[in-house]
Amino acid sequence: MESLLKIEGLTKSFGNLVALDNVSFEINSTEIVGIIGPNGAGKTTAINLITGYYRKDSGKVFIKNKNITNYKTHEIVREGLVRTFQITKVFGNLTVRQNLEVVSKNSEEIDKTLKFLCIDHIPNIFARNASYGQKKLIELARILLLNPSIVILDEPGAGINPILLEDIKKRILNLRDKEGKTLIIIEHDMKTINDLCDRVIVLDHGKLLAEGKFEKIAKMKEVQEAYFGKV
Repeated sequence: MESLLKIEGLTKSFGNLVALDNVSFEINSTEIVGIIGPNGAGKTTAINLITGYYRKDSGKVFIKNKNITNYKTHEIVREGLVRTFQITKVFGNLTVRQNLEVVSKNSEEIDKTLKFLCIDHIPNIFARNASYGQKKLIELARILLLNPSIVILDEPGAGINPILLEDIKKRILNLRDKEGKTLIIIEHDMKTINDLCDRVIVLDHGKLLAEGKFEKIAKMKEVQEAYFGKV
């Protein structure tokens, strides 16, 4: 498979705390990869470094073999890498449709995206009045209009009712299967990870602990100890 995103030796410290310690991995084209680990494992730090929100102490980031290590966030977006946030960021005083028009004036593409994510029945409500799950879909719709090749989803299932979550999972799978997107998912819910991910990367105390199929890494003693402690 083609390597779309390559991370080499990412390291970041905050004072005496080493949040990420020489982490390397690759993400292949059109796969869904989960990044998991206990609280404080370095998951969010890794994503903030990759997307340019934090400055790296050391390490390199490549998209399609292009070195984007020192790119600013907006430059990384232009290279096709976008993200959502754990806490949704929508413009509450704008309608759902206006939220999408912030990034695109293409009415046809907006209609297509609203329909694809099944929020085409609420285009004219104010975003502040949408449910929490709908706000996550609005945020996702907005970044999809940038036509990214890599989408990072930060806890897409957090705080969402189970029925809507199952629908969101279908949309995520469709992004890979029908739209050819590559996705990275940070998520604490292991069922969601198992349902969606082709492969899983496990971080613990800022280090890469394990990597592979979910059913394999879930049985690993070191992974179980990282989550539950030594028995």
